[in-house]
Amino acid sequence: MPGKQMPHISEYDINAITFGPVETSGKNKDKVKVDMFRDGTSSAKTNRFNRFNLCRDASEPMVTRYALDTVRDDSSNPDRRGLMIRVSDPVTRKTLEDIDEVVIKRAVECSREWFGKAGKPNPNPLSEAVIRDRYQPLIFYKEEGDAEKVVKIKVKTGGDYPTTMHLNEDGRFRRNGGRAEHLTQDAGVVPVVSMSYGVWIIPGGKFGVTMQAEEMMVTPGESSADDLSHFASSKPIMVHAPPAAAATALSAAVPGTAMDSLPVVKDEDDGGPVVKAEDDDGPM
Repeated sequence: MPGKQMPHISEYDINAITFGPVETSGKNKDKVKVDMFRDGTSSAKTNRFNRFNLCRDASEPMVTRYALDTVRDDSSNPDRRGLMIRVSDPVTRKTLEDIDEVVIKRAVECSREWFGKAGKPNPNPLSEAVIRDRYQPLIFYKEEGDAEKVVKIKVKTGGDYPTTMHLNEDGRFRRNGGRAEHLTQDAGVVPVVSMSYGVWIIPGGKFGVTMQAEEMMVTPGESSADDLSHFASSKPIMVHAPPAAAATALSAAVPGTAMDSLPVVKDEDDGGPVVKAEDDDGPM
């Protein structure tokens, strides 16, 4: 039986979002969060933003701006790394911007409670300008003058419940075949993400909402490290794109070459399960 399709983020009613009370933990009450719910019907975990599609159409993957972040020496969670993704779809972009505004509006209303210290409310409310300056948005311009905004999601590469990644190999999707090294610059990604933690708050500092990838389909990009420019040559060295990247480029440039369905088939080489695109001339 086919599984249930996860909703795209735009399918949520952003105006129905509600928030829980401030929760503090840690020895010095330095871990502060506010639960965020899809609507006001329940405060159960099932009403949080768990497992939804960030990409609206799997046949038109989102594209990474950079490769997966490297692990810092001082990282407290080396298995949880950042991945910056371009947001070209206007519907996805608008929804993420709307969520940012909902969080900011609520932060202005509850600034004394949200931005207190050691579990105590702030004596005075903060202005909207101060709150906007502290907020780490879900969607933003990486550099001044950029044409499109980006999101940064977390990818778990180890530990408990790592992000599940399926690898696109020239139009064939190998279940669980993706690895961190496949998340190169300009890789194609179709992520299912969660915002189940809610709003995180650093007392006296920044605050925001984090999206974590639960599952992804990955098409590796052509890494800049593969340009062979480190070899001395009197003539330019031409590098052909990997088959998966070439297939993605072809489907974007030539109508009718994109995947219309992804039925499960068996890989004849090793018997492993893969998902194969149909050879079909249907619309994208």
